[in-house]
Amino acid sequence: MKVKELVKILENLDPETEVVLQSDAEGNNYMSLYSYWFGGFNEEDGEAGYLKLTDKLKEEGYTKEDIIDGKPAIFLWG
Repeated sequence: MKVKELVKILENLDPETEVVLQSDAEGNNYMSLYSYWFGGFNEEDGEAGYLKLTDKLKEEGYTKEDIIDGKPAIFLWG
């Protein structure tokens, strides 16, 4: 799903609606959305990482090994 598709869905909801994540396909566990990060995703190998090494990421200890060749993505977690 692309951000533009998600925005279209969300703009029709009450802004006070809770965002909940389902943790598995069977629906065995649910949790409220806690945070997010932006990076890259490579569907071929299922890997995620950063697209660009910034000064801030370097300060946090990330290196060029944390950079992947992938498409831009937003990652959500609960």
